[in-house]
Amino acid sequence: MVHLVQRESVGETGGPGATGSRGERGTQGEVGPAGARGLQGEKGDKGFNGRAGPPGLVGSRGETGSRGPTGPPGPTGQQGRGGAQGSSGDPGLPGANGPVGPAGPSGSDGSDGDKGHPGPRGLQGPPGPPGYCQGCTVSSSHQKYIGISADPEAAYGALENPAASCWDLSLESGNKELSSDNSYFVDPNGGSVHDAIEVTCKKVGEDWFTCVKPTENDIECKSSKYNKSCRDSIFTYGFQGKASYQLKELAVKSHRAVQTIQYDCSNGQTDTSVIGWNGASISVAETNYSLMQQVEVSNCKSTISTMIPTSLPVAGLESKKSSSVKLGEVCSPEHKSVGTFILNILAQRINKLVIFT
Repeated sequence: MVHLVQRESVGETGGPGATGSRGERGTQGEVGPAGARGLQGEKGDKGFNGRAGPPGLVGSRGETGSRGPTGPPGPTGQQGRGGAQGSSGDPGLPGANGPVGPAGPSGSDGSDGDKGHPGPRGLQGPPGPPGYCQGCTVSSSHQKYIGISADPEAAYGALENPAASCWDLSLESGNKELSSDNSYFVDPNGGSVHDAIEVTCKKVGEDWFTCVKPTENDIECKSSKYNKSCRDSIFTYGFQGKASYQLKELAVKSHRAVQTIQYDCSNGQTDTSVIGWNGASISVAETNYSLMQQVEVSNCKSTISTMIPTSLPVAGLESKKSSSVKLGEVCSPEHKSVGTFILNILAQRINKLVIFT
């Protein structure tokens, strides 16, 4: 409690008193107004990493990417268990024939068979001796009998009315030139025209040569250890090889025969020879005066001319190696001047060869 004392007069102000003891803490005053914004402080150090946030939401499905490269092959797997047995397949193809078995015992004789059919017609026999031909006609130029089956109205030298030779044909045509490009038919042995042969006619000097072509031009002969001489090729002439007897007849009426042979000499082979119509061996490279054989050789081509007409045509090939030849026509003139061939032999002796080509 404070007691009021009556104040008498005011004296002089005294000096400051001694500091009093600390008073009790007063109550907190009201919050003062906000002060002015302070200056920006310096940048602080980098703080520590915060803790990982929670997982985000599942995103939408992305587009399919391109195919990646093939990876390396994986290791071989273990062999699987055997499968069930399959069904039977189709029958296989027939196997090769087995070896021939041993011959069985001979059987008993069978009964006689039926009579067979007639065999093919045999080769024509040699011409018979001249006989009297009642009803035959005679060629006006050559006094040649024309067979009964010939057709006198047909052109002379045609199949229906063959000539005796090219010389006979030239006489019948009045010595007119015959074309060597044309073919004619001749029947040297006379009689039936069914064995007439097709020929070409060539004139050398005053001689008409009747030329017969081989059935096959190219002949190949293969030698073997069983056939060293290679003589197994027999050559034929005329259509279907039916000129044999006509060639013999031409040889009888002729004094000379000529044929060209072209042979293979690419491997240096010069030992080739041919077999003549009469069985004699004829060299294709050398002249043989003792056999009256004259040979001209040029580029693996030989022209053989002989005064023994039965030596030609070529009937076989003789060689120690496999060989081949290409045959030309065999040509023969009828009897005329024999001196022509002798002059050719003499001319060859002095290197002035005059030979049929």
